[in-house]
Amino acid sequence: MIANLFIFLIGILRIFTAVAASAFLCVLVHELGHAIPALLLSKEKVEAYIGSLGLVVPSGKLRIGRLTIFVSNNPFLWIKGMCKPYGAYSINRQIFYVSTGPLASIGPGILAYQLLAIIEPEGFAKWCLILILLFSIWFGVGSIIPAKFKQAHGDIIGNDAYMIIQLLKAKRLPKEIYAISPLVQEGKFEEAIKLFENVVKGVSDSADEYRVGVWMYMHAKNFQKAFEMDKKLEQKGRYNVQDFVNSGYIQTMLGNQQSAINIYKKALALDPDNTQALGNISYGMVVLGQYDEAIEYANKAITLNPNCAASLDNRGLARLKMGLLEEGRTDIEASLAIDNKQPETYRDLGIYFLMKKEWNEALALFEKVKKMDKDTVDIDQYISDAKSGAIGIRDIVS
Repeated sequence: MIANLFIFLIGILRIFTAVAASAFLCVLVHELGHAIPALLLSKEKVEAYIGSLGLVVPSGKLRIGRLTIFVSNNPFLWIKGMCKPYGAYSINRQIFYVSTGPLASIGPGILAYQLLAIIEPEGFAKWCLILILLFSIWFGVGSIIPAKFKQAHGDIIGNDAYMIIQLLKAKRLPKEIYAISPLVQEGKFEEAIKLFENVVKGVSDSADEYRVGVWMYMHAKNFQKAFEMDKKLEQKGRYNVQDFVNSGYIQTMLGNQQSAINIYKKALALDPDNTQALGNISYGMVVLGQYDEAIEYANKAITLNPNCAASLDNRGLARLKMGLLEEGRTDIEASLAIDNKQPETYRDLGIYFLMKKEWNEALALFEKVKKMDKDTVDIDQYISDAKSGAIGIRDIVS
């Protein structure tokens, strides 16, 4: 009985090993099919992921020059992968290295088929080759049928065919549009806006053109202009989930909280697990004084992504407003531990000290926020409140 059980378990282990190894080989070849051309076309680094869609899950890591390969510790995930190049590539070059992945997928299948036909293996070796052939066909066919997938933190990404379609659409846009992103990332907003207004705007009259305009004006914090671009995008009838999120954020920054919440809910109708929309609704609820609802939405986002810093901050602010000061502070500090570059989070920590009447600590944080971003919501009022409290203390002491 025990011997039979042992034989059965060994058989299961052999089957699992064959499936996992075959899947790993096919995914690795596919991702290297992207990575090697990407390395040859740029001097920047390239990352390949086996077992995840671009996220560094618990994994082993192999670095070969500019190429880093991340392999998930969970072999059950080895049926998926992703290549992430960091160089600046022309559209034609992007189309090339995206296309080489599906082409590379054919290789293991052809090799397995030839070995099956020529050497006619038996037993375990035969089944391994059959599995490689099947996975090769699966990954190859799966790459040429357009599809989108959701990453763990909620972002939507496309497979190779989807990416190629998007790149072909992008070729219709004026080439100057690709100079806008680097300018925005460098903080050169005036140059980016000038280029968009004088060269790009109205050339293609396409949804993608207006998306660039929305994104650019949002980063430049010109939310009225972003709103105008958003309306033109809406007229195209081509809204996706991120478009709804961006539209809601514009309304948030224009002070139209209820309108923003309604738009975020449209994003959730398309993608119920979108943590950005959930977190932004949470913030809007805080502003409207609906603290229980704010915490509910923040909790949903945090459950989906425990590292969602914005939702931790929003939940913390809601708790502060409810008088749960220490619980609120814990959430806000947890948010800062994940992302310490957001001025709003430091402002909210300052609100904690303000509510505790620890004026000097509050003032120091508010002044830090002012230096980080002078346009942070209500920061001047909070600085005034903290200074008034600190002056009061000095008057009493003197």
